[in-house]
Amino acid sequence: MTDEHDLRVSLAAACRRLHARGLLAGAEGNLSCRLPNGDLLVTASGVDKGAIDHTHVLRVHADGTRCHEERGSGRSGDPQPGDRPLRPSSELGMHVACYAARADVQAIVHAHPPAATGFAAAGISIPADVLPEVPVVVGPIALVPYGRPGTSALAEAMHPFIAAHEVFLLANHG
Repeated sequence: MTDEHDLRVSLAAACRRLHARGLLAGAEGNLSCRLPNGDLLVTASGVDKGAIDHTHVLRVHADGTRCHEERGSGRSGDPQPGDRPLRPSSELGMHVACYAARADVQAIVHAHPPAATGFAAAGISIPADVLPEVPVVVGPIALVPYGRPGTSALAEAMHPFIAAHEVFLLANHG
């Protein structure tokens, strides 16, 4: 079993890989995973995903409330001059809604691939036959109606699609 520290390191490494491949830029996007006790690890808000490390991954309860006060971005774990308290991703509500609805979901990646974001901005779902692998590997892709990012409206807009989909395009978002 992977320990919490290793999961934090893995989430940060995944963010850096996504950033390096142009699938998210700057501080956009967010990742999370579920711990065995039901708590969640989630990337912090406002952190450049190209420079993120394990200290920028926060622990929250399954309902999204903080488990304990996280420190600033000091690499030693101790507060550093100028540190500001880290906050969980502004999209935490979306992650919490998915985990609550699907016991089988153990991790979530919210990225902004340019092509997928183009489809979402145009209000068009990615066709299942765009590539032969899509129906087999990804399954149907939901086009979720617009919900303002960082609000409960986004999680509410996703709710009807969560049970039957693994991949979501968020209208006007990505």
